[in-house]
Parts: sequence; C-alpha cells; structure tokens
Amino acid sequence: MQLSRLRELYGGRRELQKAALWNLWLAAKWGRSARAVDRVWAALGGRRLGNPGGGPPERPVNAYMAEHVEFLEAFDGVFAQEAEGGADRNSIEILRASWQLQSWRLAAARSLVEEVPRDSAVLEPLAGDGALGYQLVEEGFAKYVGYGPDVELASRVVPGAGWHKALSACDLRVSADVVLLVDKAAWFVDVVKELRCLARALKPGGLLLVAEPDPALAPAYAAALLLMGALHVLPREQLYKFLRAAGFVQMGRDVEAVPYVLSAWRKPARLELSPSDRWME
Repeated sequence: MQLSRLRELYGGRRELQKAALWNLWLAAKWGRSARAVDRVWAALGGRRLGNPGGGPPERPVNAYMAEHVEFLEAFDGVFAQEAEGGADRNSIEILRASWQLQSWRLAAARSLVEEVPRDSAVLEPLAGDGALGYQLVEEGFAKYVGYGPDVELASRVVPGAGWHKALSACDLRVSADVVLLVDKAAWFVDVVKELRCLARALKPGGLLLVAEPDPALAPAYAAALLLMGALHVLPREQLYKFLRAAGFVQMGRDVEAVPYVLSAWRKPARLELSPSDRWME
C-alpha cells in the first residue's frame, strides 16, 4: 500500500518539518500553564521535546499543513482560558466540529483506502458527525458501517450507510473487510479491549488501516485532542504494543506524516498458537 503518498500530499519533508516545529513551539507556549501539555510530556516519559525558541517558526505553504497549523493556533484562546480557571466548552465543541472537517484529516483517510477495493465492507469506530463516512460513501464504499454513542447527526449526513448506536465494537455483530482508525485510539475507553473487539469484527485476513497521531511528532496536536475530550496520549510504541496484544500483525513499515504515523495491520487468517497451546489444534 502506498502510505507514503500522504507525505507527498502534505508537501514533502520540508513542509512536514515546518508542521513539526509549529507543534513543538505551540506546546512550549501552552505548556507554561496547560495540564493537557503536562500529560503529553508525561506520556513521553517525562522528557520535554526540544523547544525551537524565539518567535513562531516558518509557516507552511502547503495547503494541508497550513490548515493544520491554523487549526492548532485556534487553541491559543482555549488554553489561555484554561490557565485562568477553565476553558469554555462551547469554544471546544466548535473546534471539535471543525476538526472533523479538516482537509488534512480527510486526506489521511483517503490515502489509507486508496487501493482498497470499493466493494469492501469498511468499519469506522466512533464515527462522530459522519464526515469521514460521507467521504467514503462518496468514493464508492457502499458497505460502510460506522458506530458511536450518538449517530443521529451522522445518519442524516450519510443516510445510506450502516449506522450503529454503540459505545464499543464489543456491542456489534458485524463483519468487515477493513477497519479504519483515523484519530480513534486515544478516544477508546479501554484501548486493548476495543482493538480486540475490532479484530473480532474483522474477517480473517482483514485489514486494519491506521493514521494515529504520535505525540513525539505532534505534541501540540496531542494536547488539543485531550482538550477536545480524548482520554489517552498514546506514543507510537505503546499503540503498537496494544495492536499486537489484540492479535494484529503489522504489514511493512510505518510512514511519518505529521501529525500522523500511518501503518497497515492484518488480522491473521489463522490463529498462531504457542507451543504450549498446540493441544488446542
């Protein structure tokens, strides 16, 4: 799969470096008083990543990366409010609604499914307001299924999709060829349990396609997700341990494209037993 295509869409190495520097600069700016930023540093083992210092870094010119930086800058006021005693929830909800429609997020999802056959059954956890579901159905994925605690708006945005009101994949009885994780893992209440239930929903040999943020690449973005309601900060190494614990096997190498790390995983067609469990065969 051509996961590296997203790096080209994001403008290449130079533009990705600019976005990474903005993440560091904003995290340092907010970190003087932001609990969310402290949680990011704690998840990274207590180390604070290098601060570019001085004024703002060079601004990206690529449309996707420029939009990403502008989205992060919109949190300046929210973090200032938090420092003064509490962020305004209405402002956060507006930002969260805007976040679901950001073109750099949708581009990441498109790059993941670019080579997936359009007759595949695709499952999206915590589908939100249906922005990604709308895009997938428009691109020909007629067997799209999404779930979340509230799918009323999403079902109006994409009336032809398969919607399930559910807190967890553990409550579903569906069968999918592909599971799509774009900014999802940090929102799972129990990450390993949810991944195991998603594996159960996948057909043998099915794909799990991942575009999840790495706080080491994008600490400001990770802090913004916490402010919007994410439950966890998941460094890449920890997320990959959870994926393996859920039974997934990585295919090829991952690809860095700030704020994401893209990777492809497969549910084995046949369960591999340890030597001590051969009696189960």
